Amino acid sequence: MAIFLGLLLALSVLAGTVYSLHRYQKTRSLDNADRQSPLPPLSATPQLMIEIATAHDEQRPRRTTGTTWRTLYRQLKNSGEPEAAMAVCIENFPQRQAFELAARLVRAQIRELAAEQQAHKSELLQQLYLIACQDSFIHDRLDGVANLNRLQLQTLPSSAWMGLAMPYQEIGYEQLALLNKTDQRDIRTNWGAPLRHQSAKAYHQRHWHNLLGSL
Repeated sequence: MAIFLGLLLALSVLAGTVYSLHRYQKTRSLDNADRQSPLPPLSATPQLMIEIATAHDEQRPRRTTGTTWRTLYRQLKNSGEPEAAMAVCIENFPQRQAFELAARLVRAQIRELAAEQQAHKSELLQQLYLIACQDSFIHDRLDGVANLNRLQLQTLPSSAWMGLAMPYQEIGYEQLALLNKTDQRDIRTNWGAPLRHQSAKAYHQRHWHNLLGSL
């Protein structure tokens, strides 16, 4: 039950990614109208993103792989459909580049925020942090700990990892490869210093071993 509730929470946070992009576009100053905009208006709802994540497991054998989905992501983003681009990323979790591209969508919005939009920035940082932690849990390499092979990644059910809690005080930011120096600085400024820094896989190492045993 705890994993299920955690899964719903994680999906809601991911859904907030596309919703936040939409909110930003509606509140952006008219003074920026002539600027090149990387994030056009969005309309995706949390329920839509939950459905996408659910379909993630059901449609996995039929999803496109390799460069095809990445090309689709670029086409959607460049044609002004960032919510669809985010959906493509989520459909292709837990591939490493899917995490990376999802993080870029959130990071691009953070860069565009005005100084007075600090509350919105904190919300976006939470979304970026969750993506970075999930990437860390799936892809980090630890001494003496086995990783998933390509086939296992392709068949890994979302329910096995998306609902995991990622406490900032215990995981920190220094060991999260997806966060750059600016991300780390913003997180530290907004949330303060954590108690420790470690990989999300190290924090959830017992769950990781149980997951490997179930595949």
